[in-house]
Amino acid sequence: KFLSSYLSVICNYGTNDDISYILTLFNNYNHSLTTYDVNTLLYRYGKSNDTQGLQHMISLINSNEINPDIPTYNILLGICIDSNNINGAKKILQVIDKKGLLHNSYTKSLLYKLYLLTNDSTAAMKLYNQTSDSQLTCPMITLAILACSNDPWNVMLIYQRACRLNLLHEAIYTSSSKALANNGLYDLAYLIIDQMIVDGFDFNHKSLSNVLSICLQQLTIDSSNQAVIENFQRYLQLVYQLSPQLITNSICQRVISELNKLNLSIVASQLHIQIFNNCTCKSATLLDLLYNLQSLSEVDSNTVDVSHRIRLGRLGLAIIRIYHNKPSILTIHHYNHVIRLLSLGQMYKEIVLLFRSLLKNYPPTTFTIAELIRCAKQGNLPLLAYRTILWCNMYTYVPFAVISDAISFVYSTRRLDYTIDMYRHMYKMSQINHWVSTKEMIIDLHNFSRGMAVSALTIAMKEISEMNQNNISSSVPLIVITGQSINRHKNNNQIDDESTSYLLLSELQDILIEDFYPPISSSTVP
Repeated sequence: KFLSSYLSVICNYGTNDDISYILTLFNNYNHSLTTYDVNTLLYRYGKSNDTQGLQHMISLINSNEINPDIPTYNILLGICIDSNNINGAKKILQVIDKKGLLHNSYTKSLLYKLYLLTNDSTAAMKLYNQTSDSQLTCPMITLAILACSNDPWNVMLIYQRACRLNLLHEAIYTSSSKALANNGLYDLAYLIIDQMIVDGFDFNHKSLSNVLSICLQQLTIDSSNQAVIENFQRYLQLVYQLSPQLITNSICQRVISELNKLNLSIVASQLHIQIFNNCTCKSATLLDLLYNLQSLSEVDSNTVDVSHRIRLGRLGLAIIRIYHNKPSILTIHHYNHVIRLLSLGQMYKEIVLLFRSLLKNYPPTTFTIAELIRCAKQGNLPLLAYRTILWCNMYTYVPFAVISDAISFVYSTRRLDYTIDMYRHMYKMSQINHWVSTKEMIIDLHNFSRGMAVSALTIAMKEISEMNQNNISSSVPLIVITGQSINRHKNNNQIDDESTSYLLLSELQDILIEDFYPPISSSTVP
């Protein structure tokens, strides 16, 4: 008895060397292995996939040195089923029947697993009907449901009997609802899930995953079904209230990703804000969500009103706030989508607030600069345009048209100090240039707006003053070229010599006279 007990402990916690040592002690003390010992070893060898050990035990059984019982054959049957050895399982069942051994509850549970492998729902239902109420257990009922999962009628019969016997468990609700949903009976599946909640069973990871699968499966068939969406939201809300520990990042990732694929970005956003407000999803998934919101807002203005765009803008802003302290997930591209959303909804105050967080953590992109300048012009926010331009660095490419728009807009608001500072910053970044040649003192203001021209000439005058102090260009006259560019003439498709001649724009001549004369003398040449 001591050796048998020791063997049982070693089989559970020891190594193969420990087992070999114990078997050696059995031989040294002339102690034969009992049926219980063989069962213990069979279970250990089967669990560890020790083929050599299994063959040794089977040889002992076949040599009639021991008298195997039903637990022995149950272990062998379980090993065959776990390894998908259906023929081996059938041979063991034949041996059990030949020896006249009675099936116990574990044998029947193994049979359900076998019928599940062979997809034999008829045999599974026959076994279930032959099993008395007193022999039924919750695991057995669950396995019966799984084995009959392709036959919803039998699933309902099994479930109803379990309800009548009050043999209910979370696994029974989950397997029943999943089987019914897989057969398209979603209403019945939801009824069983609701009954589980009414009966006081809390959600766990498996039941929550099952509910999500059922709802997402039905939404894949009909994503516009509002009743399914409400069910989805209701179940998640219940989980959030009853078992908040189940609301994890992985669940958040799954839900947001799947809803994104179904073009249900508004629903995904609402759930992220209301349910998953303490969770995160992957950066790419979040980017897809914000992009989908932007796409909804960019639909033809004739079909989308401002209030809807404001709603989408608020959703995007609320989502970005969830990730405010998670820079490893957020990138400037996420902010680009939100800025665009706010711009479409004409939410300029929110853009200014969002811009403050951008300044500290993220380098700008061309799109970011262009979109912020557009928002500044639309919202009449010269300070936003000014700070956006100063945000640019030497690695940020900004198109000339965007720079010109920004400076012209700020100049139109009579903020000359901002205008000149913006031009100076972009000039230092080599984004714009007014000099053709500093040696010959030639400035080219082609395509320069009034604000750009004023800024360019102001900075040029300062540069010339510094040159004069260093005796670099004391006697060289300043030549300022202005007028229509050659490209603009070509676009006009005019062939008349007079109309295509080099024209001076009177507006820029006025700038030279009004802003820089006197003391600078000037002359105009054709």
